[in-house]
Amino acid sequence: MHRLFRPALRSLSLLALTLGLSACGTFNAGLRPGGFTTVVIDAGHGGKDSGESPNQYLKEKEVALDTAKRLQPLLRDSGLRVVMTRTSDYFVELDDRVAIADRYYPNAILVSIHYNASPSHAPRGVQTFFWRPDSYGLATRVQRHLIGESGLENRGVTRRVLRLTHSPRVPSILCECGFLTNRDEANLVSNPAFRQKIAQGIADGVLEEQEQGDVNIGSLPPLERRVIPRPSYTHHTGRRHRATMSRDHSRKGTSRHKGRTKTRATAKSKRKKPRES
Repeated sequence: MHRLFRPALRSLSLLALTLGLSACGTFNAGLRPGGFTTVVIDAGHGGKDSGESPNQYLKEKEVALDTAKRLQPLLRDSGLRVVMTRTSDYFVELDDRVAIADRYYPNAILVSIHYNASPSHAPRGVQTFFWRPDSYGLATRVQRHLIGESGLENRGVTRRVLRLTHSPRVPSILCECGFLTNRDEANLVSNPAFRQKIAQGIADGVLEEQEQGDVNIGSLPPLERRVIPRPSYTHHTGRRHRATMSRDHSRKGTSRHKGRTKTRATAKSKRKKPRES
């Protein structure tokens, strides 16, 4: 009789496995209250990588670094350990940013700060990206406070595979804090007082997550399903640039300059150690 039921048992096992894998896409593993003591702040771009695109009114690498430096004391003075992936205008490979964050596993989170751009001057607003299930609560709280402090349009929380949301072993988010190709938002971002508001919004979200964890956050949103538009212009590194989305966050660990590949060995010689506070 056992042989008669064996095919049915096998089918039930496969069904259970399928349902389990499907659930993994929506299950929120979550951060517990006090689940991290270190925040790795990543100021996007830097050095040879300005983050600059056509139609952009400000250099992203400069305002991203300034915002990161404003965020640093807000978190440090609240008792958290803060690590900066860069503290001045130099380039850090994406893989090295990931490695810096992983160095503080499992008691850390990564917050990468960027400003957005588009071929059109029309897009505007703030958007926060995440991928890991345990990053959803952090992304949700930071996005909520960013909107509250800045008053900018809410473009929502988006689950997307980017190098700095997918690769680190620690909970990781990437914040696009406004469009530098939108004249009104660029004018706001050019004001140091407004960048302080951006930093305050990120800090409030991080501190709320540190205190409450993922309590009352809810389940993960569905995976983003969209048609990626054709690139409308070329990024300064020669890679494609897509409209209204993070531009170079998913690049591989090599950089190209004038058609030649720079090896990791060369990059290591110029690597700078992270700064802690």
